[in-house]
Amino acid sequence: MTNESAGMEIARTIIAQMGGQGRLKAMIGATNFVSTNKGVMFSFKGSKIANKVDISLTPLDLYDVKFYKINMKNLEKSIIPVDEIEGVYNDMLIEIFEKTTKLYLYF
Repeated sequence: MTNESAGMEIARTIIAQMGGQGRLKAMIGATNFVSTNKGVMFSFKGSKIANKVDISLTPLDLYDVKFYKINMKNLEKSIIPVDEIEGVYNDMLIEIFEKTTKLYLYF
């Protein structure tokens, strides 16, 4: 398996663990899904706290989750790191996302 296909598989797994791409699109307006070497990044709407997340698989089979607020004002792009949580178990991804962004993936 190449690094690229391994990265895609990791990204698919993370998205599935968070409820699937359809749920993410419907509940938080998720867009711009990008597979990385070790995970996935995507943008979302509705949170005043953050609007982009980067989730990466670690060698310990845990996840590091980074939240960002990206602003576009006067054609200047500012990327502000909001929060970084390391060593997250897969069953904690939704809880961490909801707690940090105040957006809900399930009713």
